[in-house]
Amino acid sequence: MGAIATDISDLVHAHERERRQADLLRAVFELSPTPAVRVARTADDGVKVLDANSAMCGLMGAPHGAIDQCDLLRQVHPDDKATVLDVLAYATRASSVGSMPSVRQRELRLSALDGRILWVLMSAAAVGPEAPNGATEIVAQFQDVKARRVAGEAPFDQA
Repeated sequence: MGAIATDISDLVHAHERERRQADLLRAVFELSPTPAVRVARTADDGVKVLDANSAMCGLMGAPHGAIDQCDLLRQVHPDDKATVLDVLAYATRASSVGSMPSVRQRELRLSALDGRILWVLMSAAAVGPEAPNGATEIVAQFQDVKARRVAGEAPFDQA
């Protein structure tokens, strides 16, 4: 009777490094003072919130976890839905092309859960390439720009 042994210690160490890196990125996302969401954009233009950090929940007036799994477009002002889809589409194209600037920023309105209208500057970047099923994971950040809007400054739009 014989036996075969394989040393998998390198594989175990690589897996542990990947786990630690994922934990680090998760902590950075959650602890960031910048409101952010991780969304999945699907081929039918759905924008499902996979998770939102504490700052985003605070901006939206929501308890932690309350906006997870919702459709982000439900919180977007009807006149600004095309803007959100444009920012997300640009992030997806930039990820697949690689030569385009990776971030497009646009001002838009969100509806907080308590009914307040929020003027925000949205930035987005795709996380990896488009999946075979057409879904794309994207991280979007939001900056409150209401003070600028109240002061009458022109909208900030970066192509």
